[in-house]
Amino acid sequence: MTADGIRTVARHPVDSPEISDSVPHHQLVSILPSRIAPRLAEPGDGMIMTLYGKSFAIWLLASHSALAHEFWIEPRAYTFESKSTIAADLFVGSEFVGQDYIFIPKGYSSARFSRNGVETELAFTGQDNPSLSLQSGENGLHAIVLVSNASTLKHDTLADFREFAETVGRGAEVFGTSPDQPIREAYFRYAKTLVGVGDKKGQDHAYGAVYEWVALDNPYVTLEGPLRFQLLLNGEANANQPVQVFARDAASGAETEPLHMATDADGILALPDDIRGEIMINSVKLLPVKHENFDWVSYWASLTFAR
Repeated sequence: MTADGIRTVARHPVDSPEISDSVPHHQLVSILPSRIAPRLAEPGDGMIMTLYGKSFAIWLLASHSALAHEFWIEPRAYTFESKSTIAADLFVGSEFVGQDYIFIPKGYSSARFSRNGVETELAFTGQDNPSLSLQSGENGLHAIVLVSNASTLKHDTLADFREFAETVGRGAEVFGTSPDQPIREAYFRYAKTLVGVGDKKGQDHAYGAVYEWVALDNPYVTLEGPLRFQLLLNGEANANQPVQVFARDAASGAETEPLHMATDADGILALPDDIRGEIMINSVKLLPVKHENFDWVSYWASLTFAR
């Protein structure tokens, strides 16, 4: 890590074309048995649950199939006065359009609310509108952070799997995939949202997820110029990764055309100054694995904020 908080690119081969259980230095291998095996949802369970009058798409049962389905946290406002109630909803969908659902802690390995660095675990409340209702502190940058447990799904055809991979910028990784059917995938989702309270000052940081975004610039105090975000894989900068950027006008709700960008050699995404409104950045890491229950693992990382 450099003096200004930017993490350096990993020196070990985190993007090797094949992950094998015989490669102990690869941190992804070490976390797969412990994080996936105990918490797998069965493929095909679908989105069938209804609770407190709301039909909701709980992330660990949501299949992204051939189309990408982002998971994100959407506050109903992004800036607040001191000691306000922060209302936020959880969504699974695409390009800022999706199904909202209730917050159930057992779906996550970590669910935290950070009030300018003071963290608390999120608890189940049973409320569904909004999904979350949290009391802010007096000042600073606040964050809601969710790290999912694992789920699996099956892609019925190689064409479906390739279409999904191409949608998230990962077509090259699966080009040589054999046509054996079905293709089994395990996936994790990580979501963070940033809101500004009072003076809005503060600095974002990593929360220990396998794949996550860190805002190097506070969007509520950096009013002009590009905003920098760093993408981390196992806590280290992940260079040259595809990123999808979604934005919509804060007043009208009109969505702009999605942007396809990439992190640089230091894993940093520099978001241009002219991208304004409510913004989501999203990246998907898709890796082959040797495992008796699945063939690929994907890690989804989203970050929402406003500017």
